Amino acid sequence: MPADMPVNEVIENLEELGIHPKECRVLINRKTGQPMPIFFVFLEKNEDNRNIYNLKELCFMKIVVETMRGKIGPAQCYRCQGFFHGSRFCTRNPKCVKCGKPHLTKDCTKTKNEEPTCCHCQGNHPANFLGCPQNPLNRPPPPPEVNFWEERARIKKEMQEAAKNKIPPPAPPTSQQNNQTEETSSSHPPQTSSSTHQPQTKFVPRQVQMMPSKPQTRTQETPSSSRNVSLNRTEATKPRENSEDPPSLLDTLSQLVTWYADGVLQKIPELEEYIDRHDPDVIALQETFLRPCHSLNFPNYITYRNDRRTHRGGGTAIIIKKSIAHHSIEIPTNSIQNTTIVIEETHNITICSIYRPPKQPPQALIPDLLRILRNRTKCFIVGDYNAKHQTWSPHSTINQCGRVLNKFIKNCVFLLSYSSEPTIVPYRTNQRPATIDFGISCGLDNILVETQAELSSDHNPVQFIIQKQTTVLMPKTAPPSPIGIDFKNY
Repeated sequence: MPADMPVNEVIENLEELGIHPKECRVLINRKTGQPMPIFFVFLEKNEDNRNIYNLKELCFMKIVVETMRGKIGPAQCYRCQGFFHGSRFCTRNPKCVKCGKPHLTKDCTKTKNEEPTCCHCQGNHPANFLGCPQNPLNRPPPPPEVNFWEERARIKKEMQEAAKNKIPPPAPPTSQQNNQTEETSSSHPPQTSSSTHQPQTKFVPRQVQMMPSKPQTRTQETPSSSRNVSLNRTEATKPRENSEDPPSLLDTLSQLVTWYADGVLQKIPELEEYIDRHDPDVIALQETFLRPCHSLNFPNYITYRNDRRTHRGGGTAIIIKKSIAHHSIEIPTNSIQNTTIVIEETHNITICSIYRPPKQPPQALIPDLLRILRNRTKCFIVGDYNAKHQTWSPHSTINQCGRVLNKFIKNCVFLLSYSSEPTIVPYRTNQRPATIDFGISCGLDNILVETQAELSSDHNPVQFIIQKQTTVLMPKTAPPSPIGIDFKNY
């Protein structure tokens, strides 16, 4: 209703409808100090006053009745910015909610255009920001209390049951049985079982020979692989010599998936269904929007997270199977967010999930990538680069970050793994699909890429299949460029 509507007239109309308000007033905007077209009505809890929610018209005008929304989070003092008390009886030294200095907020000279400073964590947000890591709402919950005596009794009971169910050792064979075994062994020639000499895991080694690809026009789409060359594969059935060694991660097909989640907390059920259906080894997530108080756990998987604590949004994570030997590491970067793990093998493989915000300067991306790739024999960096170039995204316009990244890959001879189909399909019709989710690797030369139209996000999940590394035979005539792309055409 209009802000200049008389309050007495509103009360009289409510009385005629059988609703008896205690008080009615117009709400005032705190920033401008002007009245708003919103009326605040105090009512007693009874059946007659409950009919106010059924009103659609009042004073010959259409209205909407809503319950007043309560404040989220704990109470916070306006004087000292502390929690769980008010400013009326606070005797602590004052702190400003905008700059964090020891003075009252009303005496602060900082304008709206200047960046605020939190007095709790020194972050670039005001002290009353709900996403502050020092806010009790975001603190991780305490671990569950474990009763020592109950845990001790439970372990003792399990040990007793295991001792009862223990199978006794078999009795030694008699002399008659020994004679029978000797006769059978002498009458029949010795046969070796295939299970003793058969390796634990079978695989077919492949010899890959790269041939120069035929010239293609820009309108033709390349297959979803990390190199734009044709592969002639010849299979052999030669088993592995040492069958006792455990299978390496690259001896079998290793499936890695990267996905821009755009808030994973509300999409956990569909992500669980995706994991049950595809069974990936590693999942790299970007833009998780998680806080320290949130949990992200999946059966038979371990989650490593790097949440953004300064302001809303952001966050990266890596979900990996528990059966894969690995450990996590921290790599400080300036322009990108990253979560990094190292898979423990003969030659360790570093897998990094990154997200580059579009507002970050493009020149700052290259030092961060070099910081991750430096002194690593095998490394794979996947995620959302927010970089567009005709090399990997022919349907979109080139941006500055795409030019810088394309020049970096060309000069440093790294492998670029991308899908031929767009990875982002915007909700808006005036935006073009693009490929901004891809991978950059070193020491890995046999990677297949595929885009999957699944999961509820404007970014489709991208699947990378890291195959067993094989010997690559280069042809004598006109070898392709280091990443399988003819840069002279662009």
